[in-house]
Amino acid sequence: ANHKKLIQDIQIEAAAPELHLNGTHPILVDNQNPVFSVFDKTKVLVNSFHHQAIAVSQGDKEYKITALSLDSPAIIEAIEFRNGLGHTFQFHPELMHDLTGDKILRQFVKLTTKNKTFKGQDSCLHLFNDLIAN
Repeated sequence: ANHKKLIQDIQIEAAAPELHLNGTHPILVDNQNPVFSVFDKTKVLVNSFHHQAIAVSQGDKEYKITALSLDSPAIIEAIEFRNGLGHTFQFHPELMHDLTGDKILRQFVKLTTKNKTFKGQDSCLHLFNDLIAN
């Protein structure tokens, strides 16, 4: 959890519903964030296969929360590294097989190929470019 609190079992520690283990649920996304900027709306439906979560405060110096569940208390569903070098999800867009998952994956890959840390590592860029083109 990179020096953050790891919630080992969200069903026990955060009273999260069972659907986080194997289901779908809506999340609130920050559509001003580059990854989620492909959405006009702030609520999207995602899949869920997790029993853990991290606890990050809204003003954290290292991470910015970019998506939350609608649970009370909310579960963090996505964070962005403030240094611009990463974004993580609690859901699996690669397993969603719908327009929402496709939009997230394509945008994520598009942003990844623009990341300056990939300069000089062209061996994978053609795979990313092929994905974006299709």
